[in-house]
Order: sequence, then C-alpha cells, then structure tokens
Amino acid sequence: MAEGLYEQQRAYKETELPNATMAPQEAIQLLDEIIEDTKRLAAFNWVSAKQQDDDARDYSFKAL
Repeated sequence: MAEGLYEQQRAYKETELPNATMAPQEAIQLLDEIIEDTKRLAAFNWVSAKQQDDDARDYSFKAL
C-alpha cells in the first residue's frame, strides 16, 4: 500500500504538474484519492503500532 501511494504521488508530481496536461477537476480528484489513501495508511500504521505495543506489554508481563 505504501509503495503504491508513493508511486501515485511521484507520477502525479513528475508527469501531471509540470506539464499541466490534466484538467483541473481531474487533478483535484486524483489529489483527493491520494489524500484518502494517505489517511488509510496512517490509520493502518497506527493500529499496527498499537498492536505491537500491546504485544510487547504482554510479553514483558509474562517475563516478569
């Protein structure tokens, strides 16, 4: 997911912005999609980190 998001942003920056070949409405829609993907990735990463924290806490308590 992160790699796809990176590629989407890079392609937009390198291809669409300098050449201005995209209609303004299309550009806005693509940016909205990139923003939504970024929000989903951030939420996924937060949940993953929370789970790792919970797992680490459980292992610590068991070790004691």
